[in-house]
Amino acid sequence: MKQKKLNIAELVKQELRRKALGLALLCDCDFAHDNGENPLATNYGKNYVERFEKYRKDGRGLLLYGPSGCGKTYLAAEIVNALTDRGYRCRYTSMLTIMNTLPTLSPDSRLPFLNELCSLDLLVLDDFGKEAETSNSSNILNLIVNTCHEKKIPMIISTPYQQDNLVDENAKSKRIYSIQQMLERCLPLVLPMPNSRRAEKMKERREAEAGLKKGMPCPPEQQKLPLEENDTKKKEA
Repeated sequence: MKQKKLNIAELVKQELRRKALGLALLCDCDFAHDNGENPLATNYGKNYVERFEKYRKDGRGLLLYGPSGCGKTYLAAEIVNALTDRGYRCRYTSMLTIMNTLPTLSPDSRLPFLNELCSLDLLVLDDFGKEAETSNSSNILNLIVNTCHEKKIPMIISTPYQQDNLVDENAKSKRIYSIQQMLERCLPLVLPMPNSRRAEKMKERREAEAGLKKGMPCPPEQQKLPLEENDTKKKEA
């Protein structure tokens, strides 16, 4: 009976995580399964979770910078899972997901959908900047960020862009106001690429390049010029 209760409790926990994340494959992204490749990120995430009640009162979030594969998504997901397990209402999404979801809703359901996003304890926007920028998407972003800012709802924003690039790329766009609010309220963290992943990516790149070159003849200029030079040296000798 005790084992059955434990299983039910685990199922409930997993379901709550799935609702918060929207993706079942992220449910096991937590500190218990963290492989420790990026100890700085792991420690930062744990500290944020432990101090979340204080940060929540100030509406203080995180702005995660770093290249693809550095662990931004995992860090954001394990924070969401840890806080969801503690009873906080969190949502992990992206502007791309939001903009793809809105057209599928009836006109009467769109505002309640956005209001729900802005009534949480924590909102995560993953891969910010990858979505296409349109007047509509900028207006939606401004609405979400401004509402969260006014309500002091913490946001975690992950982006592959560096801070300067993020500002420069959007300096003349409608979303610059939202970005300035993010920078004002979110604590910045630059995640370096773990050495193991850097080596893995370099290996994948070399294998991909080798696959393209396999069976291909050398360009004519690479075939003739060295041979002609060698032939000339032989004749001179």
